[in-house]
Amino acid sequence: MVTTKEERQAMARILKRYSLCVDSPKSTQSLYMDRMVALEAAHHVCPLDLDRLEQASDADLVQDVAGMIWHLSRDTGELGRGFVPRFAKRDKIGEYRAVDRGTP
Repeated sequence: MVTTKEERQAMARILKRYSLCVDSPKSTQSLYMDRMVALEAAHHVCPLDLDRLEQASDADLVQDVAGMIWHLSRDTGELGRGFVPRFAKRDKIGEYRAVDRGTP
């Protein structure tokens, strides 16, 4: 799955809001890039409804993005511990859950 320019722009806007909610003014570019990689990887594993995520309340956006960052395995690129983003594309959740991920 290739991330489109529009999807990447939406992810950048989502991360900007996320950063405004949780970061200090001294946040680094490397922290932003780490989050972008996590968000993009999560989107590839479990396609996200980026439009809904952008429109979410700050609390819901922070919870979903933080969950993706926390549950993404840097070794496998999979979301672990049964985490399913609340803003996953509704028609893809069944497909995502049906795949044996090998993690409890």
